[in-house]
Amino acid sequence: MQQIDPLIQELFEKKAYIGHIKKKLHPKAKKMYVYKIENRIALIDLSKTVEYLKKAKEFANTLGKQGKTLILVGTKQNIIPVIKNIAEENKMMYLTKKWPPGLLTNFQTLKKNIDKMRQLRQEKESGKWEKLPKHERIRLNKKLNKLLALYGGIVDLENLPDAIFLVDVKKERNAVAEAKKLGIPIIAITDTNVDPSMVDYPIPSNDDFPEVVEKITQEIVASYKKGAKK
Repeated sequence: MQQIDPLIQELFEKKAYIGHIKKKLHPKAKKMYVYKIENRIALIDLSKTVEYLKKAKEFANTLGKQGKTLILVGTKQNIIPVIKNIAEENKMMYLTKKWPPGLLTNFQTLKKNIDKMRQLRQEKESGKWEKLPKHERIRLNKKLNKLLALYGGIVDLENLPDAIFLVDVKKERNAVAEAKKLGIPIIAITDTNVDPSMVDYPIPSNDDFPEVVEKITQEIVASYKKGAKK
C-alpha cells in the first residue's frame, strides 16, 4: 500500500483541497491544479499543492541565504491574525491593514510616511511629547496610531522588498500589479477562482481557512528563516 505524503495528509485534514464553486473557477486554475468538480465545488489536487509549495520554499530559502527581504501580506479579516502572529514571531515585516497604494511603485514618497511614523514614535518614547499641551499630544497620538495601523508592520523597511508573499491574488490585486510592474517576485496562495499565472510562485490551496493559511505561511517562513541562518 502506497504511503501518503504526511504534508498532503495534513493539508487534506485542514481542508486545503476545497476550492470555490464551479462558476467561479478560473480556466488556468482548472488546467493547472483542479482534479474534479464535486457538488459544484472545484477540488484541488493536493499533490500539485505540495509540488508547487516545494518550489516556493526553495525560492524562499534562497532569499534567506542571500539576506533579501520578504514581506508577508494578508488583509482578509479572518487571515490577519495568522499573518501578524507568524510575522511577529519570526521578526519579519508584514502588511495586514490594507495595501498602501504606491507602496512599491511610489516607494520614496510613501517612505516619508514610514519615516514620519518612526520619528513620532521615537519622540513619544523619549518623553518629548510630555512638554506639549494636552490637545497637541492627542493630535500627535491620533496621527501616530493612524500611521502605525498602515505601516506598523513595515517600520524597518528601508528599500523596496526583494519579494512578497501574499494570501489571495484577487484581494491583493493592487500589490500584485505593483510587484509585477517592478519585476518583484511574488509567492502566493492561489485558490481556484484566480489566475495562478499572475504570480511567480503559486501555491494551489484554499485561501479562506485560517488553519490552511497558517500551515502554508509557516512552511514558507520556516524555509526563509532556515536559509537566513546559513
